[in-house]
Amino acid sequence: MEDEWTDNDLQQDVSESRWVADNLKFAPTTTIGSLVPATFDAYARILYPVRVSDQNGNTSLVRWSDIARHTGAIAHAEMELHAIEAKGERGSLQSNPPTAATPVLDWTSQLTRVVQVLAEHTSTPDDCWFAIWEGNTSLDDIRATTPTAVINGDNYFLLRGPGARATLSYRALSPHIWWPADHSWCMVAHFDFPCVYLGGSRQTVDAVRAIPEIESWPARVGQVVTADNDKLNR
Repeated sequence: MEDEWTDNDLQQDVSESRWVADNLKFAPTTTIGSLVPATFDAYARILYPVRVSDQNGNTSLVRWSDIARHTGAIAHAEMELHAIEAKGERGSLQSNPPTAATPVLDWTSQLTRVVQVLAEHTSTPDDCWFAIWEGNTSLDDIRATTPTAVINGDNYFLLRGPGARATLSYRALSPHIWWPADHSWCMVAHFDFPCVYLGGSRQTVDAVRAIPEIESWPARVGQVVTADNDKLNR
């Protein structure tokens, strides 16, 4: 079992991040291309499982499609969580929460499967880069001594190690962006969104989307990512 990230994993040379930053420069700021480099053949959107609770405090995990079915919303590639939840009667998600059509794993377990598949689609599975947004106060003590990479206007600390460490945390924070040294794919778990975006070859994206444990949809580099983009559930 891998250990959590430590201060020793922080990188002093952050120039590796330039290929990400340079390939985000010209994309509209509200699109996937402003998050994931616009250099890939295919893209996917992976949705985090949602924890729902009933009036007695019992909790369970469901997929977005389970919520859409429950509220009468339309499940589609550009659906937004707040929009499909709002389709139901006020308070119905608590008084009568949706149930999962099939068992749903927690996000860490889902991500483990994704990481395993991605390792098969890079020539450098043991040499990957991980970016963690510097805005959390738990990182205050390293700001003076650790350089940051500027990616799409935000500052990130960089870590380096095997791709399998994507499921691990650094000071209780998970990586927000990660990619292998050969740049064959890139994953973005931006802190503003309830989903993860993936860019890669068609074969890579298809392989990840075929993982039965995750809920994913095809995506486009020009797809709008803002919360008000769900035109089918307004």
